[in-house]
Amino acid sequence: MLALTAALGLLALRVPAARPAAAAALGFSWALAHAAAALDDRLDPALEGRDAVIEGEIMALPQRRERATRARLRVTRLELDGARVDAPGRVRLSWYGPRPPLAPGERWRL
Repeated sequence: MLALTAALGLLALRVPAARPAAAAALGFSWALAHAAAALDDRLDPALEGRDAVIEGEIMALPQRRERATRARLRVTRLELDGARVDAPGRVRLSWYGPRPPLAPGERWRL
């Protein structure tokens, strides 16, 4: 995809009519790169559904819903069966039941 974008960019320099196609290809390439980066930063599927200890910092104001509170957590540590494992940089935390007083900048261990 990068080669196609570069080729369209060079073509757009010489042929003004190709500029809309080059702009569309550039936008598509940017979206594709952004999506790939987001997919790279996720929890290993082998760890899903298992109990773990996670430590992190609340990154933004939590969103309070009718039955849940949601917040973004910057992960500083993740342990599974007492061993430290690689973790994504950020996770979305959903808390159901009694609402804790979450605030940005707070550090939590769950």
